[in-house]
Amino acid sequence: MVQRDTVGDTDSSSEGKPRSSITGSRRNFLRTTGVGMTAAALAGCLGDDEVETITVDGEELAAEITIMAWGGSAQDAMEDFYAEPFEEETGVTVNVVGASSGHEMVSRIQGGAEDVHIINPEEIDVYEAIENGHIHPIRTENLSNYDKIQDELVPEEAIYDPGEDVHHIPHIYGGTGITYNHEEVEEPDSWMDIMTDELQGSLIHFDYPNYIVGQAAIALGMDMNEAVQDEAMMDEVWDFVEERNEHVAEWSNSGSSTMEAFTSESALAGSLWVGRQTAIERDGVPVSYTVPEEGAYFWVNVLNIPSYVEDPHRITAEKFIDYLISEEPTAEYVQDQVYAPSIEYTETEPPEIIEENPDVANLDLLTQMDPALYQEYVDDWQERFEEIVRG
Repeated sequence: MVQRDTVGDTDSSSEGKPRSSITGSRRNFLRTTGVGMTAAALAGCLGDDEVETITVDGEELAAEITIMAWGGSAQDAMEDFYAEPFEEETGVTVNVVGASSGHEMVSRIQGGAEDVHIINPEEIDVYEAIENGHIHPIRTENLSNYDKIQDELVPEEAIYDPGEDVHHIPHIYGGTGITYNHEEVEEPDSWMDIMTDELQGSLIHFDYPNYIVGQAAIALGMDMNEAVQDEAMMDEVWDFVEERNEHVAEWSNSGSSTMEAFTSESALAGSLWVGRQTAIERDGVPVSYTVPEEGAYFWVNVLNIPSYVEDPHRITAEKFIDYLISEEPTAEYVQDQVYAPSIEYTETEPPEIIEENPDVANLDLLTQMDPALYQEYVDDWQERFEEIVRG
């Protein structure tokens, strides 16, 4: 039995009414109103210093929390495979709001909105927020599934989690390899295989500074973290970016716009994550994904709790994060979204789709950027890139 109470709370994030309609209605509402309106919508009749709680297995949890995750199909999957079953098991309502980038998620919590309890950015986007005290340490004793995290992703050893405490939990990971139209383009073995006269004006790549520099260094056979500290190597990197700029139809700022370009065939090859590639392939777009021989950029989507979140929201967020790395719902999520899970399967069979994932098969070819170096050089990279694009 779930017991509901109202208690005082120092957490200033907006709280609200439990959902009273079907999932589709709530999902559509959150999308059409946007995150800013969501905050207002989630504000219920409780006072600013009060929060509704429920007692689950003798523990006091907040009756409602909000996670800001990636938008589109990833938002749907977060809702379907995590938020809904977690509510069924605990009685806690989890609102899922979408964002187009990890930068948007981090900017929101740094901007003082205080209306989300968990964010789900790429690891490189949250490094500075951790350094600046905007992210809570995770109390790992509240996570029963913590020991299932793969050795390669153990939070205590992650270069993107500064300090002695654990501030993140890895959720999924992957590379940013080559997606290509397999009806028009032969499977490329190398990044250089798509830098051809035939494909000039038909490529698409992301305009994220870490991808621009990191992918160029990888394509040139360099260690990206060595290259960014070496002036001569960076001259070669920028020469490559200038050459790539002559081949692109678009420098994309989102997965959605990249998917649209492949769907319309305005792009025939370029960069896109395997989960997004699979989504449009399932819709009939003739695209495939591969990790080229030089390797690909490595990313991890992580889970963080902003530092303004206090109990009972903080403990509730930790309980939901623990659910996000539990085997059964993660298997369903991965089967749908394709990306590789952060956990080892010790109690159940892993989803078959993991074996088909090129990022998993080529994990040794994926390279991660040191976020401290990224923070040091990103402004210079952005300025140089804009100069190249402007011509």
